[in-house]
Amino acid sequence: MTLLLHTFSLSAMAASELPLEKTEVDVLITGPYAELTVTQVFSNPNEDFIEALYTFPLHQDAAVDDMEMRMGDRVIKGEIQTKEDARNTYEEAVSNGQTAALTEQSRDNIFHQSIGNIAPHETITVTLHMTQPMTWEDGVYTFEYPMTVGPRFAPATLVEDHEAVTPPTSIGPTGATVDIDVAVELGMPIGEVWSQTHGVQELEGDDSYDTGYRTSLHDLNGDKDFVLNIDPQNDQPLASLLVQDGHFALTLEPQQAPVADHVVPRELIFVVDNSCSMNGVPMGMAKDAMRQALSGMLPNDSFQVIRFSDAASQMSAEPLPATPENIEKGLAFVDGMNGMGGTHMMAGIEASLDYPYDPERQRIVCFMTDGYIGNESQILAAIEDKLGPTRLFSFGIGSSVNRYLLDEMSDIGRGHVTYVLLNESPEGKVEEFYDRIARPVLTDITLDFHGAEIDAVYPERAPDLFAGAPLQLVGRYDGDLTQVTIRGRQGHRQYEETLTLVPVDDGTAVASTWARQRVKALERHMNHGEDQDTIDEIVETALSYRLLTRHTSFVAVEYRMRNDGDMTTLVQPSEAPEGVDVMKAVGGDVSRVYMPPGDPLLTIEAPADAQEVIALFPWGPVVELEWDALRGRWFHRFLVPRDVEDGEYVIRAFVTMADGSTEVWTETMHIDSHAPELEVEVTSDRGVTRVELWPEEPLRSILVTPVGHPELAHRVDLRGRDEESIVVVLPGVFDEVTIVAKDRAMNRVEVTATKE
Repeated sequence: MTLLLHTFSLSAMAASELPLEKTEVDVLITGPYAELTVTQVFSNPNEDFIEALYTFPLHQDAAVDDMEMRMGDRVIKGEIQTKEDARNTYEEAVSNGQTAALTEQSRDNIFHQSIGNIAPHETITVTLHMTQPMTWEDGVYTFEYPMTVGPRFAPATLVEDHEAVTPPTSIGPTGATVDIDVAVELGMPIGEVWSQTHGVQELEGDDSYDTGYRTSLHDLNGDKDFVLNIDPQNDQPLASLLVQDGHFALTLEPQQAPVADHVVPRELIFVVDNSCSMNGVPMGMAKDAMRQALSGMLPNDSFQVIRFSDAASQMSAEPLPATPENIEKGLAFVDGMNGMGGTHMMAGIEASLDYPYDPERQRIVCFMTDGYIGNESQILAAIEDKLGPTRLFSFGIGSSVNRYLLDEMSDIGRGHVTYVLLNESPEGKVEEFYDRIARPVLTDITLDFHGAEIDAVYPERAPDLFAGAPLQLVGRYDGDLTQVTIRGRQGHRQYEETLTLVPVDDGTAVASTWARQRVKALERHMNHGEDQDTIDEIVETALSYRLLTRHTSFVAVEYRMRNDGDMTTLVQPSEAPEGVDVMKAVGGDVSRVYMPPGDPLLTIEAPADAQEVIALFPWGPVVELEWDALRGRWFHRFLVPRDVEDGEYVIRAFVTMADGSTEVWTETMHIDSHAPELEVEVTSDRGVTRVELWPEEPLRSILVTPVGHPELAHRVDLRGRDEESIVVVLPGVFDEVTIVAKDRAMNRVEVTATKE
């Protein structure tokens, strides 16, 4: 059958009935790295055993190196296994009635928690330990902790795990809160500590404030990133070489060079996300940023403005000189931007990087987006293929943006990433952007390890350095490492600096960070497609360092059997990111707001004030329906026993009205466990491609996509239509198209058809 799990939506449940109660985050900041202990508290308010499923974010560079499950006084240590083995261990334990927890990763910043067989009225916690790097920019440390997974645009034809990266999103608060406790001990005087996202207060009685700081925040709503800034009272550029168990972490901020007298003419290409998720406050901020960007250009610059959503459109056929008249054209183009359509970022990538390169100009591409997409690897592969000598900068706009994508875009693009929170000035961030690209950078960087045998250093290629952003490298070595000398070019002069090591005795921060960066580098090699040898290297590294990755997971199992009956699965929805209109962000598809489709749904259009609605299924069970206030209906999602044959079934419902009277209603339901079959013909004429389909059964929807052109995907809603054939006309001539068809029971088939 289509799905063998019960699922519940927020519309049908009170927030207090959801499994996640709260998340507790303990943070220790001692320098370039933060150590985190994240505890998720799950409870079961029901009378039956439950399984809790929760998708949550972490920092894109977090190295998760430990996990444990706590049940009362019992603590079960998590084991690191390959992803397949861990999933099998978990499913076998749950089917045997044992309580188990499984922590998985699907993106660098998207993780999944599964806890099976939570007993009625029981509380279970899952604790993760991790290390993540601090951001150091313009003399300030910044700590970021993401709290929600924003609604991703993830075309099913491009993203195999699209449902994993598009969890259900709540319209209102879920009731789950976040507590954060931060301790800072830098070993140097600390000046100002502040947060743009949350108010923070110094704890009374903290005698170590000269070099340390503590703050606690309680009962936060997890709808936006937590960002904390720490300004050390240190006028010298940051420089450190930390060594731990044969691993090193190098951080260097070179002395700033003076601004050059002669600035090379620049070609500035601004690419602005106009998709649904940017609608509202983020779109207004992007417009403000663009107005500042156009006003801040130099007279010898040229520029182009591109907007993208379902497709890309540009201000002009080619970049224009930055004259007052052309700037006015650009401002008018910006004023016409609106958030609408899906986030087809590939259209923006191709439109911005496919221009013929002008060797007389320095090309700089600047993306402004929230990054709410699921096909990150395709985007990053396209940047690698098309970048050339271009430098790509990214501006993340919003409260909970996809930092993994934006960081990777700027890293591969040899540029820099800037995040603009909803309560920050986008104009100020644009001024910083212009200031950064105007100063000479440190290039042609080489490292001298003075005879130490180096195993691997990451990033594999030392990046260009922009003013205010340090060089950060991690490596593994054999033998004695006493110092490292960094050499490079700064403008027209040579640069050299030598760092002496500082041993780190406690913890695993440096080693775990090296392992995480090694995995990240190996994953980058697979942006164009996975290969087993690289996956094997990732698995070997992860198992050796107890590291959570896309190919390894943590699993913890209670040895006793605790449940010999049924289990209900509850899906914890994500909070809607602050400032995002979630209904528009998911394109108006309400089913994505609450739960992935797939399991059979019974609906009865009984009055809202009915006292009770009971349904009797032909195969035996009697169930109680729940009221869905959003859609104005009574509903129940259910299991179909495997021995029930396909066909139409009549379900009887007993409706107890407000006055106490009872009425008997009937509902016909179609049970179908087979994918739809269809014939397809593709022809082209006069610049268009015609796709005609003949389905063998009525369909719910089809999605037709020219192969290699996801931006031209065309969806047809067929609910209420029963046609012998369906015709879709696509602009352009294409040899192959992909068709994804869903029948009325939500069975899905995907076929590729070739032009005759």
